[in-house]
Amino acid sequence: MRSLFVVSSLIGMVSAALLKQQAGPAYNFAKEDQKACAEGKFLPGCDADKFARYTLLFCATDGSGSIKPLADPSMLDLKARRGAAAAESPKEEGMKKWITDFIAKEGMSTCPLMASVQAGAPTSPCEYKVDHDGALKKYSATTISGI
Repeated sequence: MRSLFVVSSLIGMVSAALLKQQAGPAYNFAKEDQKACAEGKFLPGCDADKFARYTLLFCATDGSGSIKPLADPSMLDLKARRGAAAAESPKEEGMKKWITDFIAKEGMSTCPLMASVQAGAPTSPCEYKVDHDGALKKYSATTISGI
């Protein structure tokens, strides 16, 4: 009985110590890759072409900003239809699953992380700035097409 109490006390202290530690970033890239990303270069697994496709699909919006991009966190809250509405599309599983599956299938899993790596803090993937003639510029459809 006494050994059970000692073990449970140790587990409690270890848990408390782990909770007090700061969590590290949600990515694990080499320091030189992180430095290159901060300078506007692309990370391994997400080259310019792949990021252009990611940006055009997940960051595109209208000129007035009334249409949110697919990368907006509120889009992940869109739920699958249930009940009578689901009868016409029974395999629908919600936007979060679709986005996750699409990014995995297309090999774009590094692309949404690049803005956070560049900023050193959680940042919207659409805020990534690429090196363009020695200056960092936000990656957008107009810079992709060279307009």
